[in-house]
Amino acid sequence: MISVHWAPGAAGDHGRFPVGFDSPVFPVALGLVIVGILPAFLGESHFAFLGYARNFRQTPIRRELDYLRCWEEAGGSEGAQAFRP
Repeated sequence: MISVHWAPGAAGDHGRFPVGFDSPVFPVALGLVIVGILPAFLGESHFAFLGYARNFRQTPIRRELDYLRCWEEAGGSEGAQAFRP
């Protein structure tokens, strides 16, 4: 069993973190950090891609609606009906 005893302000402490690069606990700590961060990164990437894909699919529809809205504001409401698919 590995135990790390650390008392802030102890002799020879110099304000260092108890788990350094040369510590036998470092690989375990690094593994826990990776295991904790990786799912968050994957989830964030997944939902960002879903939002991008949705916006990409909706762009032509939004463009058409903006065109029709501007056409109707200009007074061509009967002409706007002719351009609808």
